[in-house]
Amino acid sequence: SKIARLMFRSSMDPNVLSRIHELVTEAITKAGKQDVYIKIKASTPDKTTVVLNFVQIPEDEYDLLVSIINYLGNSNLGIYKVVLA
Repeated sequence: SKIARLMFRSSMDPNVLSRIHELVTEAITKAGKQDVYIKIKASTPDKTTVVLNFVQIPEDEYDLLVSIINYLGNSNLGIYKVVLA
């Protein structure tokens, strides 16, 4: 599994998790990978951080993971840094 930590400059909107879900779905659709099984758990450890735990993602779909993160970063949510571990 991979963990992406999305850091925001200021406090997040309470609905940010549902918006992130929509954006991840859009990114997967744009990449044409609707048939790939991905399981993601999201959590908010504090008011300026969202942690996305990619519990299940195929090993050969690392490019898709990067595409999802890039799509989130360019979506005007206020993300200023993403750490992928």
